[in-house]
Amino acid sequence: MTDLLELALDDLVPSTPDERPDWADVLARSRPIPARWRRHPRRAAALALGLVLVVVLATPALGVQGYVLHLLGRKNVSFGSSPSAPNVVKKQFFDLPVGAPTDMAPQVKAGEARTVATFSIAGHPRRLWVAPTVQGGYCYTFELDFGGCRAKAADRDLGARGQFGVTWTAASPRLPGAALVGHVGGDLTAPTASRITAHYADGATADVPFVWVSRPIAAGFYTYDIPVAHRSRQHRLLDLTLYDGKGKVLGRQTFQYNPSPRFHAIPPARVRVSQPRVLPTAPPAAPSAPVQEGSADGFQVVVGHNGAAQFTQTGTTPILSELAGHNVGFSCFRLTREFGIFTVRGLGQWGRLAAKVGFLLSGVGTPVDGCEVQASIGRLWPDRLHDRAAVEIPLTAAGRRFFADRQAARDLALFVRSRRVQELRREPAARARADILAAYGKELSRSPIRIAAVDAETLRFSERSGTGRTFSVTVRRGRITAENLKPYALVF
Repeated sequence: MTDLLELALDDLVPSTPDERPDWADVLARSRPIPARWRRHPRRAAALALGLVLVVVLATPALGVQGYVLHLLGRKNVSFGSSPSAPNVVKKQFFDLPVGAPTDMAPQVKAGEARTVATFSIAGHPRRLWVAPTVQGGYCYTFELDFGGCRAKAADRDLGARGQFGVTWTAASPRLPGAALVGHVGGDLTAPTASRITAHYADGATADVPFVWVSRPIAAGFYTYDIPVAHRSRQHRLLDLTLYDGKGKVLGRQTFQYNPSPRFHAIPPARVRVSQPRVLPTAPPAAPSAPVQEGSADGFQVVVGHNGAAQFTQTGTTPILSELAGHNVGFSCFRLTREFGIFTVRGLGQWGRLAAKVGFLLSGVGTPVDGCEVQASIGRLWPDRLHDRAAVEIPLTAAGRRFFADRQAARDLALFVRSRRVQELRREPAARARADILAAYGKELSRSPIRIAAVDAETLRFSERSGTGRTFSVTVRRGRITAENLKPYALVF
């Protein structure tokens, strides 16, 4: 029998301390002699189970090999047979290259993303999504948790230490230096991987289940919550070890315990105020033809086909004078519809306002629809910047509409999510509307925001953009049940 089969037998048919294994005896006693099996129930059970496992593992048509392997720690999953990932997940994979240098950006085949498994993380079911890359690697993400990429085939590190990827979080965020591990997870690329075993300081062990996803992913993935009983010094996790089917160690991650982690606190007298970041004055290469040019609000921008963006100040405005010496955000964006989702694909740099700023729009693509300089002030209703950026430079008709629509969406979002409105919108709809009008009557009389009581418990806030588009937020018993502000603004 294989090591895996023996492990399964040990789990399902416990042994007794004084029993010596004798396979020949089991075979001899397996003849059909009535009632003798009762004298050695464990041996008979082991034989029966062994025969069943042999038949099951040798018969793919039964479709239960993956289930058996799951019992043993590994579950094989077919990439091609797995359901397609949701479009929002495909978009997340698609956006991974934004901001990354060209030679480091993972060329993800986002459209091929799959949902391959569901794990339990902190007691909640979380899906695992994977997607192949152009260069023979893969990217993965655990829902609402963590993820990573091995973008190239060489990153698989087959046969080397790096083929067992481990990420972990401390059991207590207040004592991260003590390395009492609360959660582990990661990926592995060794095709012969059979099981992951957690070894604890008290001598206990536990196998960590993982899924192995077939080509083109050809990798395994796992995530595991360390039991509460093993989140103390005496019972803590010592290491995770990856084995093949013959018990050979393929990788190991140890966790050191520091009983007295040192925290170096900076005396108050030495606290330094961080200085604004100095932005680059020019991109790595000049904008290449064909270029896009535009100017507004005291700035000119030139964006080249190569993604190089150059901002140059041409004048001043009251807000630019106020922002002198302060941090601002320079950025450009492209409006796209990816996997059916309308989105703003942009990139920027944050730092001290300067007369010349240039950088590369890595992963954004060209042509762009607009560029802007975002101020580090405002964003309270009513907004002193009238829900605009300090500088807005549309480069296409779509970019001009976007700025107009965002202004309306931001105005509505800032109002609905303001602290006072959040308190009042919990009231019955008619009373909430009356109280909001009483509290903001003067400001609302000059605002395009409209408030309607849909029924006894539902309010609808709405605002019409200069483009004719209407944005709305529906609130029932204080909670938002519907809104159409994304990706222009965030409401809560």
